Amino acid sequence: MWPVLSDPLGWGWNLLGTADLAWRPYGATVLPFLQTGVLLGGLAWTGAAVRHVAADLEPQRSVVHRAAPVLSLVAVLAVVFMELLVA
Repeated sequence: MWPVLSDPLGWGWNLLGTADLAWRPYGATVLPFLQTGVLLGGLAWTGAAVRHVAADLEPQRSVVHRAAPVLSLVAVLAVVFMELLVA
C-alpha cells in the first residue's frame, strides 16, 4: 500500500519516500481464519433462510425434506470454496 501511495500514478515519483519498499502482504496469517468464518457464517445464514422459506411454502410437509437439496448443494460449494481459499 505504501509504495502505491508514494507513486500513485506510476510516473516514478517518491512522494513519501516509500516507493522502494518491498511488497509485503498484510494479515496473511489471519486471512484463512477470516475466510473460514465468513464461509461458515454464510452457510449458517443460508441454512436458516432455506429452512424459513421451506416452512413458509407448505407447512404440512417436512421442512428437512424440502430444504435438503439446497442445503446439500450449499454445503458442497462451501467445502469446495474452503478448499480453494484456505488450502
